[in-house]
Amino acid sequence: MEVNKDSQDEVKDAEGKHYDLEGALRIGDKKQHMRTHAAEKPHACLQCGKTFTNTSDLKIHMRLHTGEKPHACLQCGKTFTNTSDLKIHMRLRTGEKPHACLQCGKTFTNTSDLKIHMRLRTGEKPHACLQCGKTFTNTSDLKIHMRLHTGEKPHACLQCGKTFTNTSDLKIHMRLHTGEKPHACLQCGKTFTNTSHLKTHMRFHWKDTFLCHQCSQSFAGLQCGMVYE
Repeated sequence: MEVNKDSQDEVKDAEGKHYDLEGALRIGDKKQHMRTHAAEKPHACLQCGKTFTNTSDLKIHMRLHTGEKPHACLQCGKTFTNTSDLKIHMRLRTGEKPHACLQCGKTFTNTSDLKIHMRLRTGEKPHACLQCGKTFTNTSDLKIHMRLHTGEKPHACLQCGKTFTNTSDLKIHMRLHTGEKPHACLQCGKTFTNTSHLKTHMRFHWKDTFLCHQCSQSFAGLQCGMVYE
């Protein structure tokens, strides 16, 4: 289909038939929209084979292969492959969270985080590990889990070289170098690098507080209750 030279408001198809340009664009939009219902994805990435309903999404996807990030944050200079990611980034700076959970009212910067949050409430875990069958609420957690099977540890400590499967474990490890202990005991004030160590410490405060009515044995924390209930 080409634009008629005599009139910028008309287009001509391969058979020479003339159409109103605005109408043709509407037809094109409708055709593209209908693909979302039919699951039709005629545009394929030549590098990885992933398919898309339209060329715009394919173009954005190609930037993942090329590394192109044409959309920059005017405040910090960080760049993004598409305007949607830039918009979400800007909300992190402004604190805007327009997407709210209808059940608890918690707000999020984007619909993806809201969707994942809702799964925590419903218990839905649609992403399954093909090796062991364990399921997850999102693909990020599944990806980290898969590294336990593959042994991949892509996150390295710049000071000692120790590697980790995820950034959370790396962050906790870095506190060993910096001495940071952000988790404090509310009873004695002792601080820890992570919540696991704090939880273990708290059992010393709870020791002998709970007495099992079946065996008269005392436990640190709620361990006995968890066994019998």
